[in-house]
Amino acid sequence: MISTDTDPMSVQRALDEVNKIQAQADEVEAEVEAPPTRHPVDGEVKLVGGLLDPTGIIDTATVRELNGRDEEIIVKAPNVAKAMIAILSRGVESIGGEKATNEDIEALLAADRDLLLMKIREVTFGAELEFSLECPFCGESTETAINIAEDIPVKYLDDPVHDRSFTVPLRKGGVAEVRLPTGVTQKNIAAAAGNKSVAELNTLMLYGCVRTINGRDVIDMSQILNLGIADRNKIIEAYDKFQSSGVEVPLFLRQQYNALRTGDRLHAAAVPVAEFPYPTVLQWLHDGQTSRRVGTTRARPSVMDDIAREVERVWGVKQPTYVSKDTEREISYPFRRQVIALAAVGGMAVGIPTAIDVTAKRLELLSGITVKPSGKEEPNASIQWPTERTPPPDVTKWAMLHEHPENLEPLDLEGEAERAARREKRRAVREYKASLVGASA
Repeated sequence: MISTDTDPMSVQRALDEVNKIQAQADEVEAEVEAPPTRHPVDGEVKLVGGLLDPTGIIDTATVRELNGRDEEIIVKAPNVAKAMIAILSRGVESIGGEKATNEDIEALLAADRDLLLMKIREVTFGAELEFSLECPFCGESTETAINIAEDIPVKYLDDPVHDRSFTVPLRKGGVAEVRLPTGVTQKNIAAAAGNKSVAELNTLMLYGCVRTINGRDVIDMSQILNLGIADRNKIIEAYDKFQSSGVEVPLFLRQQYNALRTGDRLHAAAVPVAEFPYPTVLQWLHDGQTSRRVGTTRARPSVMDDIAREVERVWGVKQPTYVSKDTEREISYPFRRQVIALAAVGGMAVGIPTAIDVTAKRLELLSGITVKPSGKEEPNASIQWPTERTPPPDVTKWAMLHEHPENLEPLDLEGEAERAARREKRRAVREYKASLVGASA
């Protein structure tokens, strides 16, 4: 206690000492509550187009693993587009060896930002990406997995300076000069997402990408709004065709979607078709074992590469090549050895022997039903066989089918058509219910 008759200077010295002790305590508490952030995993990225700089093109960036503090900030984003911006601002550490600023990240091409997002995902969660796709016609979901470090091609601009823009011929002899979108355009679209129509978002994209129309600089939104609908669509279509650089994830997803849609149409036309995913083909080749790891410094190869190696080992089939007349370089033919493995899968399903031994585990994988150690059966929705072509359930039944292939039941094409009609009806009902929900909202 300090009495009222204590010397004022003594009081001040005592207070200074208390404040000093409190400050030291605060420093210790801060160190306990907020330890220095460690980034054990990082990655350097070669950019698709890079940043334009007076000294040249800056084409490298470094990203880091996201942590809990980053997560708390990212989840507060009001929509996915703004969450992507938050991920980039937190995960991109440097560009060209200098600390990355928001201005630098916004100046990057959209393709570069996509690539950085993919790399941040890789260093944070790993290269393996699993996701499901639902067929819009039958409602079935297909599980698949890719290695984003190896299965997704990345194409770089041949000329990072001049390939950033291109021209589009318009109706009535006009022409538009269009540049590839940057983070600024993405940011403007993200700010409007949620309360704008597709047409309005297209207007924002065109305003950010169209530099000139018939030689006149685009300086006002009205110039984009005054463009004819046909010309607007032509610019958007030209952009989709021109954008040969960047990450091809959208193309991959479109291929998966088209595969599902094609399979459904074949079913509807009563054409017998089976669906068997490549990851399960690899597991089938290894008799139920998971894919082997190759090397010590490289991540596990892609599923397709593993299958190709196994086909070469089992059947001795190597990737055929030819020598280019123009470059005199050896080039691989567009021949997929993985199809040989698929053919072997189909052969085993109907009793045809191949170089792959028939085992209980392989037949279990063919069936699409996995029996867990608990005895519970778990179906694999991505494996589908025609109703009359269900693979034999065990080795004994397979041997009987091999000896007597005439026991294969004829395909009930009329029955398959009826089942397809029922699927189509269920799909129509789902769409009708969805429309009612949308109308009520």
